[in-house]
Amino acid sequence: MSEVSGRQDRPAARKVIGFVLGLLLLGAAGWAIARSGGTIREAWSSARAQPWLIVPAVLLPLANWVVVSLSFWVLMRRHGRIDVGEMTLLIGAAWLLNYLPLRAGMLGRVAYHRAVNKIAIADSVRVMVINLACGAGATVGVVGLAAAMAALRASAWGWAAALAAPALVLGVWSLTSARGSAVLGWRSWLPRVLLLRYADVLIWVARYWVVFRLTGTPIDLPASAAMAAACQLALAVPLVGNGLGLREWAVGLTAAALPAALAHGPMSTAQGLAADLANRAAEVAAALPVGLVSAWALARRRRGQ
Repeated sequence: MSEVSGRQDRPAARKVIGFVLGLLLLGAAGWAIARSGGTIREAWSSARAQPWLIVPAVLLPLANWVVVSLSFWVLMRRHGRIDVGEMTLLIGAAWLLNYLPLRAGMLGRVAYHRAVNKIAIADSVRVMVINLACGAGATVGVVGLAAAMAALRASAWGWAAALAAPALVLGVWSLTSARGSAVLGWRSWLPRVLLLRYADVLIWVARYWVVFRLTGTPIDLPASAAMAAACQLALAVPLVGNGLGLREWAVGLTAAALPAALAHGPMSTAQGLAADLANRAAEVAAALPVGLVSAWALARRRRGQ
């Protein structure tokens, strides 16, 4: 009995260790910025000079929340009865709860699906894996397009056409595959999920374009795509919820490694860290009301059933 209990405690212990490590990495990011000299002062001065950038910095995470919720809904409705509003609330509550130890948001959402929507845990896990794979594919596609457009020295119109083309193709594929009995088959859900995750990655690209400008270190679109890719890689590591600490360092190190892609010359790791800490602050400002309202709304829905 004690051996079984010990085995069950190991995953929880690993998650607690991961959470503590994330906090330590976050603290190390703040320490590195403080030691870098004028990074904090320059970022603060830049933010005060262009406060209008704070608005998209806070609103764009809300767009991520919506498209990710839709991607999960497309996949989860194949396994049980769940409406789009309920799925959006679940992702909203999980978004905030994942800042707690033990990935409380993810575990709570899986438990909710099992208890309320009668969706097996294995199906919930399968959906997460598929969604993650589609997100990885979308990230590779966006980074590849950004690299190609940078090599071709494309104009703004060229960039717009290149980034819009995959969305158009996936949109047409979604419409043409929605006919007949295949509506719940992979030919129907795959283009929809890919389209939504592609939109999610583009929103991340826009977020980094905004926060780097907000903190006084503007970058171009190829560099923004590289930051988004580093972010997605950190978020995929099953160590701590929302990539806490890991994401900041992934972006900071990527920023320092890409001097050729920056709009105004090389950048230090501290400047990259400062930009993603601003991104984190904007995200928390969005996740806090969304998470609290979503949790309240879900509780009210349950009481009303």
